[in-house]
Amino acid sequence: MQDVIQLTVSGVALGSTYALIAVGFVLIYKATGQLNFAQGDVMAMGAFLVYWFGPGRFGLTFVVAVLLALVGTCLFMVLVEFALVRRLAVHSHEAVLIGTLGLGILIRAALTAAFGTDKLGIGDPWGNSTTTVAGVAIPTSSIWAIAVTGIIIGSLTVWFRSSRAGISVTAMSQDPVAASALGVNTRRMTMLVWALAGALAVVAGVFLAGYPRSIDPHMGLIALAAFPGAVLGGFDSVNGAVVGAVTIGVVQTLVAGYEAPWAGVVGHNFHVIVPWLVLVAVLLVRPQGLFGTKRVIRA
Repeated sequence: MQDVIQLTVSGVALGSTYALIAVGFVLIYKATGQLNFAQGDVMAMGAFLVYWFGPGRFGLTFVVAVLLALVGTCLFMVLVEFALVRRLAVHSHEAVLIGTLGLGILIRAALTAAFGTDKLGIGDPWGNSTTTVAGVAIPTSSIWAIAVTGIIIGSLTVWFRSSRAGISVTAMSQDPVAASALGVNTRRMTMLVWALAGALAVVAGVFLAGYPRSIDPHMGLIALAAFPGAVLGGFDSVNGAVVGAVTIGVVQTLVAGYEAPWAGVVGHNFHVIVPWLVLVAVLLVRPQGLFGTKRVIRA
């Protein structure tokens, strides 16, 4: 029983990290109808920026390195939206999708050229410390991941409901033409949403790269497991994305913990493809996701 609890807690922590990335997907999609498939690689870039400002180059404290990485990544996302996405969106959503896929490959190649392929540590402050609760050893990094994700999602919920900018983004996601007619600066709000998605990616990268993990240029591909979480929850629901991502994290961790006896049948890394099997199942049974809105098309 303790093993199940241990794995579940680890799964919730992993799912919390996925949730930050999934919410980034959903924010951009809700506000613009676009899919940013570079989100995982932006997360990797953010993690590398933390390393670069911290132990890699400047030796700054962890908190300062994270703050600078947040600023740098947000500015990068604003530039991407302005210089790339806005121009591709004139043609079609498919052009944006392909363009962000290419951007992800470019980021990955740039990170490989700049930092090599060796696994590097970001100098996280919690290291391998653990907290024991009811006989279950919980890594401190997992506690931080769950707590920070909860605070961020709660803050976003309040922001969407209470602030002028948040209400503007919500209005734009429901009807951009009507929101623009009512005075919402849709271009500015779009840039804000992309910046928010970048900030969420950096925080996710910090926890995904924390001990005992490390950063490498291909970690963005692992982070794409958050995409099935967004689909499971529903691509037009922030709360649904969180629930879906946490579910994916728990299922993936439990499968990884108990797949060894079945390795001869399913392979040693079956847990890697579990999120995508869930994605296929959701698309077949409930394409709009658990909390998504079903689209009705009238002839």
